[in-house]
Amino acid sequence: MDPRPSKRPRVGRRRDDRSALIRDIRGSYKAAVARTPPLDEVPALMSAAVEGGFCFGPLDPVSNIVANAVARMPPPSSEGSSAVTASTAVEERISSWAKEMARRSLDALVAFLVCYFPHLPTSVALRYLRAAKADLLAAVQLVETDRYVCAFRIDSRTARTALRCAALAAGHPSPDELVAATLSLASMAADVSKLLLPQTKRLSVADIEQLRIILARGSLGCTTNPRELRAFVDASRLPAGSMKKMAIKDEPLATHTESLQRVLLERIHGFYLQALALLPRHDLRHRYHRSLVKAGHLYGPLDPVSNIIVNTVWYDAVFPALEEHRFELAMVGRSALMRAERCSLAGLVGGLRAFAGDNLSEHDAICYLLQSNADLWAAMEALQACLKNQEGDRDPTFHCTVPSKLYRIMADAACHPNPGALQEFYASDRVSAPLPAKSMLLSLKDVESTIRALSRTTPWPCTSLKPHQLPSQNERFKSIISRNKESFHADYKSLHRKLKVALDEYMRNTEGPELVIHVICGANEYVADSCGPEYSSINWPRSHLKYHYSHFNFLASSAGGEPKLFFAECVNYEEESDKMRKTMCCPVVVPATDSEKVRCLYCEYSGYSIVHPVDMNYHGGDIDFEKMVLGKHTCTNECIFNRGMLVTDSMAFTEEDFVYFDPKRDHDLVKAVNTCIGVKEASTEMAP
Repeated sequence: MDPRPSKRPRVGRRRDDRSALIRDIRGSYKAAVARTPPLDEVPALMSAAVEGGFCFGPLDPVSNIVANAVARMPPPSSEGSSAVTASTAVEERISSWAKEMARRSLDALVAFLVCYFPHLPTSVALRYLRAAKADLLAAVQLVETDRYVCAFRIDSRTARTALRCAALAAGHPSPDELVAATLSLASMAADVSKLLLPQTKRLSVADIEQLRIILARGSLGCTTNPRELRAFVDASRLPAGSMKKMAIKDEPLATHTESLQRVLLERIHGFYLQALALLPRHDLRHRYHRSLVKAGHLYGPLDPVSNIIVNTVWYDAVFPALEEHRFELAMVGRSALMRAERCSLAGLVGGLRAFAGDNLSEHDAICYLLQSNADLWAAMEALQACLKNQEGDRDPTFHCTVPSKLYRIMADAACHPNPGALQEFYASDRVSAPLPAKSMLLSLKDVESTIRALSRTTPWPCTSLKPHQLPSQNERFKSIISRNKESFHADYKSLHRKLKVALDEYMRNTEGPELVIHVICGANEYVADSCGPEYSSINWPRSHLKYHYSHFNFLASSAGGEPKLFFAECVNYEEESDKMRKTMCCPVVVPATDSEKVRCLYCEYSGYSIVHPVDMNYHGGDIDFEKMVLGKHTCTNECIFNRGMLVTDSMAFTEEDFVYFDPKRDHDLVKAVNTCIGVKEASTEMAP
């Protein structure tokens, strides 16, 4: 991404957002008091409001306060016992009660958003809530609008976890009760809203009793269709536009841009998983594990998945691997795969901004790419349509419209190993000749024909440098290369062994067909149990902490069958204390781009995009997020976001670069290592 002044949220700005939200919420409490009957007529209402009258829920804030308070009211038969307590000096408590409940309600609102949505820093969550006037569903809709999804289901696993986290953050006396009450309220939101409208009328004692009876029925048959929920949040509960459309007038925070960037990277990862499933198993394990991570980028003239496949196959044909690199490897290097995804994003953003010139910021480029699901040409069409609407009768001016120039700009932005060769390839008709029409989905047969067609491409010359111009490679450099290769292959053997055990156990439990590992496409060895990582020397010198589990994604297939994506949670060690730990393996599905995400605290912290199961328990899920909002976990939401961003935002060299090192082509790697070890390069002037 382009360098720019930091726009990270200052403490003062975050404090301003919190202060504004507290004022809004206190105003809602004032309105709620004005809408309920006098306290001497319903004395139990105040006690109930003190215990659970939060502005948090599926209705507007004022209605949530009233409904949550009424839901905790005792039946009329038991009301007399609390009448005296509730009626004595109650009015003197209203101001302090509203102030305290406003703070707790805001904590609940923030906790819900950051525990439901991945890659959402607290500062950005506060801005969404401020734009939505502390209305939870309106804030959810704003986030989804910015991310171009419509997936929120209030009774989903992720939403239930977020509801419980919100209740814990608010200090609710019975978190499970608040979760059940919120789901119940969502199931009858239409009926409750009719009773509470219009918002200008004051409710009678009979209205309060009728509302109590409705809520006491407690149906959990929620209407959770995402589009129905969106329709329920009517226009009066939303600002004029989303944050992208300047509902918040300030220039977007850097953290807001980074948040959307992480969402886009996750989508790009999904395209890579699809591409890996289409590449033939033998070719992927013997050849393409190298070319995919080095140059299998997502940008190009085709759809994202086709671009990945074509770029991977083309690079292997034009820049063939050394014989020593044609080893069998059932794994795509995780760090290098992450970098390929980040390079792809950089290329897409660079190409779109070059096309628009000064008309497009980095933030807006990412938004258009989210809208188009990382399809550059669809993003360019959307941008053209938007700018034409803004310009009226005048046609907008676009700076770079020549495809070959755009390809070069994208390749340069993505740090492609040979931008010139890629530009020449894109300018030819070879890129699309073996493929079906763009509207068609690639099949295994299409991929095989693509491989046959591109494999006949003439290799590119190795180097234009003379021998004396090549960077020096001393013994220390060669030792570094050797150590990295040994470390990589040792890790691979360890990971493959764990997965083989997990897959064998899965086949025994399911009594299904024989499965073989197609390729490992995601691994995180730093997952702890519910007590967190423990101090130990077992992982030294990598870490002074012992993490108990690893999370994996891998593709596996039966004889003649198509590969399917699996998730596995494997035990890392075999110490006495680990004997009771269990390995788990199950099939998962690559989530659709507009679907709800299942979360894992440890994988997000590590920066790895790993698909987790929707309907099975695993470490790093529900309990860890609950501990986080209570301040009992080693990680905070900001820690997870910042650490994950640090990892995913890098396009630097990785361990895999040493594994695939080619002395005739990888001059930049040699120079980088020599700089680190203090080797001075000889002059590259031509010898006389």
